Amino acid sequence: MNIVFDWSGTLADDHITTWNITNKILEYFGGKAITFDTFKMEFVIPVDKFYSKYCPNVAINKIDEYFKKARL
Repeated sequence: MNIVFDWSGTLADDHITTWNITNKILEYFGGKAITFDTFKMEFVIPVDKFYSKYCPNVAINKIDEYFKKARL
C-alpha cells in the first residue's frame, strides 16, 4: 500500500516560508518583492507559470537552482 501526503498546507503550514523564499528569488533576479496577499492570489503550480510573470527573462532551471540555495 502507498500513502501520499499533501505536505504544503496539510502536514505543514509553509506559506510564509514559501513567500519569503519567493521574495528572495524575485529580488535576486532583479524583481520587486510582493505582498503575502499577492502571493496567495497569484502563486500557482507549476511554478514556471508564476515566475514567468515576475521573472520573464529567467530560465526556470536558474530559479530552481537559486531556490535550493535560498531555502537553506
